[in-house]
Amino acid sequence: MFPCAARGFRSGAVATGYDAFLYALLRVIEKPEKKKENRILIVNPLTIDRKNEVEIERLLSKVGISVQWFPLFQDFENIKKASEATERARCATS
Repeated sequence: MFPCAARGFRSGAVATGYDAFLYALLRVIEKPEKKKENRILIVNPLTIDRKNEVEIERLLSKVGISVQWFPLFQDFENIKKASEATERARCATS
């Protein structure tokens, strides 16, 4: 856990609270030692559930792409490693 001042939730401007929360998460991302081949980062801002993420992972794995999610359903260590995703993923061909 880490502290995050999100006064927007208290004031009723919920979007401001989410902005503060996501900005705080971005500050904890570490510079990667090495990028991971064929890994993409998908930002999921509260729009899909874990069941759908698993299905997206399954489909992308069929073409040789692994997924790093941000920030939902991740533990703090995975969030810190969000920058390990490659800038581009190459699809595997058979």
